[in-house]
Amino acid sequence: MKSNSRRIRQQIMQVYLLNGLEAGCLIGIVILLYALEQPSWFQQVFRILALVAAAVSILIGALLGRSKCTALKRRIFRAQAGHEDSLDEAAFGMVDHSGTLYTGGSWLLYRNGLEYRVYCRDSIESIDPYGEHGGKRVKVWLSMKLQNRQDLELLSYTAGTPDAADLLKEWLNPKSQEKVCRACGAPNDPEASCCAWCGSPLD
Repeated sequence: MKSNSRRIRQQIMQVYLLNGLEAGCLIGIVILLYALEQPSWFQQVFRILALVAAAVSILIGALLGRSKCTALKRRIFRAQAGHEDSLDEAAFGMVDHSGTLYTGGSWLLYRNGLEYRVYCRDSIESIDPYGEHGGKRVKVWLSMKLQNRQDLELLSYTAGTPDAADLLKEWLNPKSQEKVCRACGAPNDPEASCCAWCGSPLD
């Protein structure tokens, strides 16, 4: 099974390559259509130009894809520096159906088109959501306050569910599960081995 970071880089590479292929085909078609109006002895030259234009577009798409993948790889390495949890071992799940925000263990992944940002939960001081309700969709802006930084990082997207911002807050500050005593029903600390009220064992 391929790692998460490698899958993300390959996806960016493929998108740029397909964009280059599409652009090359369109340019080639335009050149060939223009060639149909030219004398027959000139059409061969236009066919060659169409093939060259397609090849150049594909090459540019591949180079842009490689450049974007390399930049993303550097960002992932910087994000993982000093953190025990590896991005490659995280199982990501969508926060909502927008396909923009993903959470996996200690990692938050933001995807907007071909832009990717990766954050470790330990590096995030707070997530301050604010937005507006519009029917079934919610426009949410997330103000990310990162540790050891004075500025804010702003992430904007159209949330798929109204409670997307609350889900992110719960991910950032997970609540510890209280242990409930089976004997008396009293809540206890998660680390407790015996009930603080009746003394019954909790495990």
